[in-house]
Amino acid sequence: MVQQLESSSSDQGGYTRPETLVATSPKGTAVTPAMPGSIRAALSIINIFAIIGVVGTVSLAAFRNVEIAGANTVGYFFFWPLAIAASFFRRGGNGVRVTAIILAILEGLVALGSVGANSGDTGDDGPGMHIVRFSPGPFGLIASFVIVILLCQSSAGRWFKKDSVAQR
Repeated sequence: MVQQLESSSSDQGGYTRPETLVATSPKGTAVTPAMPGSIRAALSIINIFAIIGVVGTVSLAAFRNVEIAGANTVGYFFFWPLAIAASFFRRGGNGVRVTAIILAILEGLVALGSVGANSGDTGDDGPGMHIVRFSPGPFGLIASFVIVILLCQSSAGRWFKKDSVAQR
């Protein structure tokens, strides 16, 4: 399929900004541009951690470690709604982006609590200490931080606002 690029009215002396280009098919219908790499990377990280959380929780529950499975659920809790929000990344919309950023920050806070609890004395198995030991820990903290950075990039902003730009 041959695609043509038509520029909008914001052509500036022979230079057209990439976000003002509209890809069209030979029939004249608009073609959706490819998802930026930053969003694809964030989507991959989100899905990997959500799958790890589900597999870990289910396997712990299968081995009748229900209390530990519950603790694992707490650790990965925000990755699951984050994966649901990520399923809407292809549609765009800035609300999806903001929701994903907020959920990633909340998951980072949960992971930060896990890192703090795990860095103390390992001999203390008092009440509540084991609850946070099975969450993603430092990996979840790093993943949450990376997700927020990827979704805050300008290319991600243009992707999620593509519908509002096309309607102008």
